[in-house]
Amino acid sequence: MLTLSLTQAKIILLLARGYSQRQIAYHLKVSQATVQAHLLAIRTKTQTQSTIQAITTIVVKPYVYIRLPK
Repeated sequence: MLTLSLTQAKIILLLARGYSQRQIAYHLKVSQATVQAHLLAIRTKTQTQSTIQAITTIVVKPYVYIRLPK
């Protein structure tokens, strides 16, 4: 089972919609370095080499869960 945090899920969805990392950082009010760190964590969780592969993996796999904050 693949679990993404709410922020990671937002980042993937925005990337899938065509937003750039810079636009995502502005939209989420974080630095680009933070977005890149989340992308690295996402690629690690999905065991993929690129962001495109990670997006494809997450969209294709029906058992991706989003962990909501407590």
